[in-house]
Order: sequence, then structure tokens, then C-alpha cells
Amino acid sequence: MREQPTNVVDTMKQKQAEAASRDSKSFFIKMTDGEEIRIRPVVTLDGAAYVYRHNKYVEGDMSAGVNALCAEDVNQPCGHCAAYKSGDKDLKPYEAFVLPVMLYDVSNDGDLVNAAPKFLELTPASPILGSLIKQTDVLAKRSLKLTDVDVIIKQEPRKSKQSRKSFSIAYDQAGPAVLADGRQVKSGVPSKEIIVQRTAQAFPPLVATSAPGSAANAAQHDAFAAETSAQPVFDNPGRQLKPAPTNNHTPTSESEAELVASF
Repeated sequence: MREQPTNVVDTMKQKQAEAASRDSKSFFIKMTDGEEIRIRPVVTLDGAAYVYRHNKYVEGDMSAGVNALCAEDVNQPCGHCAAYKSGDKDLKPYEAFVLPVMLYDVSNDGDLVNAAPKFLELTPASPILGSLIKQTDVLAKRSLKLTDVDVIIKQEPRKSKQSRKSFSIAYDQAGPAVLADGRQVKSGVPSKEIIVQRTAQAFPPLVATSAPGSAANAAQHDAFAAETSAQPVFDNPGRQLKPAPTNNHTPTSESEAELVASF
């Protein structure tokens, strides 16, 4: 029989925190073919954080893959950059912009029932980023900002996994988001430092403390993940969305007048 912990409840809490850390990617939006989402940017594009990322896919061995923030974004020497310079070209860093948004959740009846703070990662070549840049200029002519509109994004189905992703993108000047129960959605505005911190939590960087790929580096990676596990992890709501409906519900008390979300 396996040795049993002295305090089972404490062990449960520890393992739950570790699981939450492993699932911290849940506050980054990840779309699948045919999926549609409705989001509201909480900052204009100049409020997004500019970072470098490492992503390496190893077919048949997920544990050997890499999905990490470059450690230089947290002012540390990067183990993945060191491995890239040593010859692992799959670890070449790539640029990304991280945009904080509110992700809306709707019921099967199409009612807007919830909103959650999320992050949207955009590479320079992303068609979504290109659309957001163009829409920013369009809105400016009407004295509006990107934070004044909802963005509806659909990832179109692909014929094969090798096909490039394509998106349909639309904008809806819906005014302040109001849930079906009458609460108005409000959000804090995260600083770029907070955005980078959340990105590091979701995709722990590898700090170079020794030779690339060494046990010491792996331990450093795990330590960083454990250090950030105390940060809040947001639930990932279902995201098969329809346009936000018009809501006529009147709040019955002041306490239910708002849904305030924090990053």
C-alpha cells in the first residue's frame, strides 16, 4: 500500500493548487475549428503587452514539447534561447502581443449570462491582429475606441490539420455589456506588468541556470510554475456564442447591479 499522508486535507489542497497551476492556460483563449466567441477588449491595442514566446511540438511525446514565455520577459536569462543558440532551431523565439479581454458566455437560449477576464495572444501575422488594427482606425474617425465594441470571432473549419487557420471577424457596437439578470459587466484594467505575470504563469519560462536541457534547468522550470501557482485561475466558460441579446431585466437590489471582474 502506498504511504498515506499525515494530513489528507492539506495534501488535497496542495494537489489541487498544483493542478490549477498546470491548468493556468485556461485564462488564455484557445479556439477550435468552427468555434465562435464574443469578446470585449478592456484596453486599446497600445495597452497590450509585447512578449516573446517559445513553442516546440514533438509528435508522439507531449512531455518533450515546449510552450513557454521567454525568460527574458521576466528579466532572467532564458534556457530556451540558450538551447536555440546551441542548435535547436525549433526553439526560435517568436513575437506576440497579449491583449486582455472580457469573454462573454451565453445560455443555450442566447442570453448573456456571464463574463470572464481572459487574454488573447496575437502574433504579428495574425489576421485577428490585422483586423483589430484596421478597426481601431475606423473607430477613431467616429471618436470611438476598441473598448467600445464587441468583437465576434469565428474560427472557420479546416479541411485538414495542415491547412492554415482562417477567421471571420465582426464588430458590434453593443454599448456596455448587460447580463440577462440585469447586471452590468465591469472590468479592471491590468497593467502590462500584470499581463506579463499572468502569461508567465500560464506558460512558465525556463530560466537558464546551467546547460540547456539539464535536470537543474527542469527543476528551475518547475519551481517557477510552483511560485506562480498561487495566482488566481479563472474558470473557462463554454464559448459557443450568439450575438448578445437585449436585456430588459431590472436588478432587484443594488448588490446585483454589477458583475465586476478583475485580472
